Amino acid sequence: MFSDTRFNKHWKQLFIHPGLMLIICLSLAALVLGHGLASAADATLSVTLLGKGGGSVNSSPTGTNPVGIACASGDSNGCSTTFTSGTPVTLTALADWKSVFTGWNACSGTGDCLITINDNTAVSATFAVNGQATVLGHTLTEYGSLQDAYDKVVTDYSTVAAHVYTFIENVTLNRLLTVTFALGKGDMYLTPQGYTTLQGSLTVANGTAIISNLIIK
Repeated sequence: MFSDTRFNKHWKQLFIHPGLMLIICLSLAALVLGHGLASAADATLSVTLLGKGGGSVNSSPTGTNPVGIACASGDSNGCSTTFTSGTPVTLTALADWKSVFTGWNACSGTGDCLITINDNTAVSATFAVNGQATVLGHTLTEYGSLQDAYDKVVTDYSTVAAHVYTFIENVTLNRLLTVTFALGKGDMYLTPQGYTTLQGSLTVANGTAIISNLIIK
C-alpha cells in the first residue's frame, strides 16, 4: 500500500515499541484534563451588614450552605457560603420594622443585587434607622421606636413626639418621670396629622405618662 520504503520502516517501528504509544496517549490525556475539563473552582460569597439600622440579606441559589446566605443583624451565622465559580446569585435585602435599607456596595439602588461569583466576593448591605420618634427639646435625634425614644429621656416633664406611624413593639415605662407622649404628628413633629398606632402593648410600671393620639392594637 505504501510505496515509500522509508515511511513503511518508520510505521513498523511504532508498533515494535507499544510503550511509546502508551506514553503519548497518557501525555495527551493529561494535557486535555489540565486545560478545561477539570472541575471548576469554588468561590466564597461573604455578606456584611452595616449601619445603625437592622435587617437581613438572603441569597438565591443557596450554594453549599443549605439555606444559602441568611444573614441577619446581630448574628454572623449564615453570612457566607460557597458557590461554583461562575454562578449568578441574587441577593435580597429586607429591613426590620424600624429600619430602612439604603443600598449595596456591589449594586446600585435598593432592589435585589445580581452578581456573578467568579472569585471570592465580599458584599455589604447598609441599613439605617427609620426615624419616626424623637424627644422634643433635644438635638433632633430620631429613633426607630417609642421605647428607644423614651429610654433617652433624661429630665422630668419631657415630651416624646412621634409621627403617624405603626410601631411594632411592646413599650414599658419604668422610670420615676412624668413624660408626655405627643403622637400622630406630621413633618418635624409640629402639628397633629392623625394617630400613632402601637401594634403591641403599653405598660406603665413607674412614673406618669400623658398620652394623646395613640391607637393600641
